[in-house]
Amino acid sequence: MIQLTGLVKEYGTDMAIGPVDLQIPAGGVTALVGPNGAGKSTLLSQIWGSRGIPDGQLVVRIQGRDLDLRTLSPAHLAWVRPKLMAYLPQSPHVPPGVRIGDWFATSDARLDEELAALDLLPELLARRASELSGGELRRFCLLRVLFSDAPILLLDEPCSGLDLDR
Repeated sequence: MIQLTGLVKEYGTDMAIGPVDLQIPAGGVTALVGPNGAGKSTLLSQIWGSRGIPDGQLVVRIQGRDLDLRTLSPAHLAWVRPKLMAYLPQSPHVPPGVRIGDWFATSDARLDEELAALDLLPELLARRASELSGGELRRFCLLRVLFSDAPILLLDEPCSGLDLDR
């Protein structure tokens, strides 16, 4: 469960979002829907923490324990956040020299199943990010998030740039 109370994000004197009060229940799928510029991506990045610490309260309930992410030190947040959440931003930054296979610590049956589900060839794991098409790279970014085993997935436009028939 994620609970936001009075969450605000400002850029200088301009309020980008907020105040937001929102409770996202555990065990389901929640979609943020709205027009361009409404703050959906900003809200997701605030939950993840990639745009600085927001004003307000940001609580994640995991295994029956409430954790206010705003109260954690940067070192503690860097350690605990990947265990709680995985984030696929709208425009992920992938260093071009990264070999895709290095993203995955294992080469087991589960990885093979996930590759097949996303219509990705196992041979692509040997390629560098710069050697993939935009759609292949987007699917690998999605696979990395799905493969993380984090209980909370934050997906910002996960299907953008993908063929509808895949």
